[in-house]
Amino acid sequence: MPCAHSASFDCAKSKTKTEKLICANPKLSDLDEKVSALDEKVLELSPVPEDSKEQQREWVKGERDTFKDSACLEQACASRISDLEEELKNLPFKPSLETPLLAVEPSRMI
Repeated sequence: MPCAHSASFDCAKSKTKTEKLICANPKLSDLDEKVSALDEKVLELSPVPEDSKEQQREWVKGERDTFKDSACLEQACASRISDLEEELKNLPFKPSLETPLLAVEPSRMI
């Protein structure tokens, strides 16, 4: 099997037909890596990362792994990339615990 350039998983351990398609096709491998990178960013910024993780699992099993040819898989990955980019734009504000939202003077604390 040809080596993939940047699949998001170890191609030496690929098991499914879809994983083998991704590993054999540099364009699919690059798209897979982009999906993975965007998913990681969504997980990092999401106030509810468990939901985001479950959505990605459902997409992999329920959509990505159902395609049996490169063209359909390429379209599915492009669609997922678009969805994840949109999700990143719409993520709600997640406050950082390092920076307080309100500055309260010690003399005003009860």
